[in-house]
Amino acid sequence: MTNPRTVPFSSGDSGLLDRLLCQLRFRRVAGMIRDRSNVLDVGCGYRGELLRTLSPRIASGRGIDVSVDDSVSAGNVELVGGDLSEGLPFPDATFDVVVSLANIEHLEDSESVVREIYRVLKPGGTLLLTTPTKKAKPVLEFLAYTLHVISEREIRDHKRYFSGDELGRICRDCGFSEWSYRTFQCGMNGFLVSKK
Repeated sequence: MTNPRTVPFSSGDSGLLDRLLCQLRFRRVAGMIRDRSNVLDVGCGYRGELLRTLSPRIASGRGIDVSVDDSVSAGNVELVGGDLSEGLPFPDATFDVVVSLANIEHLEDSESVVREIYRVLKPGGTLLLTTPTKKAKPVLEFLAYTLHVISEREIRDHKRYFSGDELGRICRDCGFSEWSYRTFQCGMNGFLVSKK
């Protein structure tokens, strides 16, 4: 199993703090993905960093995002450009694990995307999801708008901040049988683990 500490910084035009926070999210989930899993990363980012890192030990990795670099697709990792509001372009019961890191807060209709995630998960499959908490909102806005140390564009694009209870309700309404929620990074991020 890959040591989560070896997950690289993501690339792109984000600042150092953005990349550090991304790496910490990767570390949070990497150790929870079993070897030889079929993994979908919803909101994988431009280069699918998490999937590329996991590639040596997973059976396959698929990533979907509004804007992806499909030249990164190689071997057992494939990136697909797509609008999440139009559904996921994958058959039912395809993936062992679906990961969605710092993505749900950017979606207009988060519940329909979670419903699609449920559809593409195999029975017994796992959703691993992170999102900023409500407590994080003023901190993120200060870091973006006043200090300019994280992406202002990313923070302006946040549609909603979720509590653990709200995420649990969404999971229940979408059919998930069990879930757990905890915070990390001093309560600034929520981490949901949900089973189909």
